[in-house]
Amino acid sequence: MMKHKHLGVISLLLFTGMFLELSSMSNAGFNMTGAPGEGDCSGCHGGTANSDVNGSVRIKVIGDPIKYVPGATYDVQVTTAYAGKSKFGFGLNARMVGKFNAPAGTLAGTTDMQVSSEFITHTNASNKGTDSKTWSFTWKAPEDGTEAITLYAAGLATNNDNTNSGDKVYTHSYMFQKPGATSLDEMQVNSFMHLFPNPTQGVVHIHGKASTNGQAEITLFDQNGREVHTLNKEVMAGDYHIELEVPKHLPMGVYHLVLKQANAYANKKFVLQ
Repeated sequence: MMKHKHLGVISLLLFTGMFLELSSMSNAGFNMTGAPGEGDCSGCHGGTANSDVNGSVRIKVIGDPIKYVPGATYDVQVTTAYAGKSKFGFGLNARMVGKFNAPAGTLAGTTDMQVSSEFITHTNASNKGTDSKTWSFTWKAPEDGTEAITLYAAGLATNNDNTNSGDKVYTHSYMFQKPGATSLDEMQVNSFMHLFPNPTQGVVHIHGKASTNGQAEITLFDQNGREVHTLNKEVMAGDYHIELEVPKHLPMGVYHLVLKQANAYANKKFVLQ
């Protein structure tokens, strides 16, 4: 009788450990992104996705490109937010629009994320935050891409009480139009626009080629995807040069310079020292 009692206690402890491991979100499931035909975390954590308006998950592609360039690499961020929550999770993938379960491109992240051939998620090392958590990684468009592509993300906000009670699930998507589907010709401008010096200590020179006269809109984004500076400059058709003085209050680090002008779009990185 005592032997059976001990076995029962051991089984209970093993089950409890497994439950705590699952409910504490040690690592995420790869196919939980909210994409068509996939789960969205609510299967384990309960509730209905997007049912609580007090939280969210958002996909941010630095520079907000409308379309993608085949073979180009994009900086992506996913932020899961809910005031008062202390643990967060996410799962993301890329899918060809109109093609069920068709992966698109390549994802790459840091060592505190899980990456498979078509998914990227949080791990236990990257799920803690106060009110929100942001993960930064890259997505490389397929070299032979010709169709529109959608990034799908599911986010999870929990109260870290080792149960699924009170956990909140959210979904979001970001669609790239197919190459050539809009008036923005990113491939053309990327082959002509250059920034120097890089790194810089405060002044960035922008050299490019415009197809028409018009106003160039220049925006700086920090590594968290926040817009930190914007200005407009008139450029003439042909080769142009713009001298940009980086605001003195900006801290040292990596920034993205996004330029839009007529049918041109460019997104370039530079380092402020």
